[in-house]
Amino acid sequence: MDEIQNYMTNTLGFTLSKGKGINAEYTKDGYIVTDIRPENVIKQSDGSLAVIDCFAKFEDESIANNIMGDVENQAQRFIDSMSSSQLKDETDLIKQESADYDIVNDIEPKPEHSDKSVSQDFTFADGTKVKAPFKPNAQQIDALNEMDRFMKSNETSMTLSGYAGTGKTSLMEMIAKKGRKQQRFSTHPY
Repeated sequence: MDEIQNYMTNTLGFTLSKGKGINAEYTKDGYIVTDIRPENVIKQSDGSLAVIDCFAKFEDESIANNIMGDVENQAQRFIDSMSSSQLKDETDLIKQESADYDIVNDIEPKPEHSDKSVSQDFTFADGTKVKAPFKPNAQQIDALNEMDRFMKSNETSMTLSGYAGTGKTSLMEMIAKKGRKQQRFSTHPY
């Protein structure tokens, strides 16, 4: 945990405002970042850290409320614009994502996930194979290769975004498995 704190404060310039460990809260330029769990941090071969998942928000909640209100309105408009079959398809995608997560992480499948995912090998552009919970589409393959390029670069940040159920978590798990397999980086054993 000390290495995460050092990275956040000394490397990225955040201020430790309170707490420690996973309860630590870091602030910088109006942002608050907390809930950085060791299992969501990857150490790269150059010693830098990649935080895969954490909780981040604006210090000024009025900004966040305005943004979230707009996001919620957009989400509701999106849902309202869907036919019942489109809504079912989106719900099925979310269930698929959950089943995919179980396969990539070798978690015993839940009864509601039976027959949702079929594990298979995925081959990266450099020939490295990892277990994949689904056959990635063209956009997901592009994202995997871009994330792989990023992990080999000296760049310090990258954002992966997409709607719920589009495979973001599964893609990150695949990248982490590839990095561990190639011993380029390892998940922190804190």
